[in-house]
Amino acid sequence: MDHDYIQKPVANKRRNTKYCCVPQCSTYGDSGISFHLFPKDKIMKKKWETALRIGKPISPAMRVCSHHFQASNYFPNSKYNYVLIILM
Repeated sequence: MDHDYIQKPVANKRRNTKYCCVPQCSTYGDSGISFHLFPKDKIMKKKWETALRIGKPISPAMRVCSHHFQASNYFPNSKYNYVLIILM
C-alpha cells in the first residue's frame, strides 16, 4: 500500500543564516566575507546605525558584512587574523 501523504526524508541541508542587515545589501555568508556584530557601546552603536541607515531597532543577531568597511578599518592581530576597528 503506497501512502503519498507520508513525507519522505529530505537530505538535511545546512543553511547559512548569516546575512547583512544593511538596507539594499543582499550579502549572505560567503567565503571571503566577514560579518560583524554591532558594538556594545551605545554611542558607537548609534553611530553605526546612523551611518548605515538602519531603520529598525538593532537586535543581537544583526550583522554587517565586510563590504561596508574599508581595508584601513582592519588591523592585524595575533589572536585573530584581523580585527575591525572603527573610530567615528
